[in-house]
Amino acid sequence: MSDRLAEIQARRAATRAALEEARNTQLATDLEEIEAVELQYGPSSVVVEHPVFAPGLPAAVAVRCPKTAEVKRYQDTIRPSKRGDMGDPIQAARQLGLVCLAYPPQDSPLRAALLEQRPGIEVDFGNAAMRLVAAKAEDEGKG
Repeated sequence: MSDRLAEIQARRAATRAALEEARNTQLATDLEEIEAVELQYGPSSVVVEHPVFAPGLPAAVAVRCPKTAEVKRYQDTIRPSKRGDMGDPIQAARQLGLVCLAYPPQDSPLRAALLEQRPGIEVDFGNAAMRLVAAKAEDEGKG
């Protein structure tokens, strides 16, 4: 292997190691906060998601199970209107994801950075919230 190639690989390995260390430090902070969210809502009513990490972003987020009114609003948004207009499942998931994202909290710069640097990720959070609804219904024998 050439010296140049070895140098490049060593630099890349050092960069990946530093990023992993930053991720682990952020993950520890996130999980401390998520523990409080789980205590508030109950562990079975919270899902922990791990978005792709970058410095300045959370390494983990918590999505809580939506309330009945929030699920109804989601369903109303995806349902076609009486005029025949199609519902909007993406908008429904987006709205639900923003409402149910319990960590980082709404006023957090970490949340603002996540939503800014990962456009559309709130749709994933809304889908995660609806999976919690389905799991809860199944546990209660309604699924």
